[in-house]
Amino acid sequence: MRRPVLLAALFSTWFGAAVASAADPAPPASTDADERQEPERAPTPPATDLLAWHPLLGVAGKLAVPFGQLDSDRSFGDSAGLGYGVAGDLGLGLSRSVELGVWADYVTYDSDEDCAGCEITSFGIGPFLRYHLVQGMRFDPFLMIGGGHRALTISSDGQKQTDSGLAWLKLGLGGNWYALSQVAFGPYAELELSTLTDTPEGSDPAVFAHFSTGLRLHFDVRGR
Repeated sequence: MRRPVLLAALFSTWFGAAVASAADPAPPASTDADERQEPERAPTPPATDLLAWHPLLGVAGKLAVPFGQLDSDRSFGDSAGLGYGVAGDLGLGLSRSVELGVWADYVTYDSDEDCAGCEITSFGIGPFLRYHLVQGMRFDPFLMIGGGHRALTISSDGQKQTDSGLAWLKLGLGGNWYALSQVAFGPYAELELSTLTDTPEGSDPAVFAHFSTGLRLHFDVRGR
């Protein structure tokens, strides 16, 4: 009779241990992914604004190539040869990319075949909007659009005639390389389209233009 009693005791012990294990399961083991999880990083602050509310000044030398018609009777490209001049601009940064300002230039042209011995000069002034493509780099490329007033003076045989009109489109591109915090220089190129509004009697208005390029010296008053 001892063997059945012993088996019954062993079965009771095993059954009790199984019930206790099912009622209180062991906690799951942590995974490697949980152990390798990194804490959240603090957000990166925005880059410093190097343009907004910065007064900006530029001066440049320019080489100009004229083409087009002053009016229905006069060719600008045949009357004026290669032009040499100076230009300047004064701007203010409105945001980290946009600058608003005013430009001016003065150009003297060589005489050409249709106006031998003529002295031809041109003066222009007007507003512009300049978009700076990058920020925080030593080289600062830009695009520019503007317009304004254009006056053209032709002197020949002691007589002087000044015609004026609208510089209705001025497109430019270039770049500033900052040698110092406040001083930069770089190349630029511009295309201007204009129409005279006070053409001689009997002549119809036309479109004349000049393409210019040169080297520009740029000053940032506040510095970068």
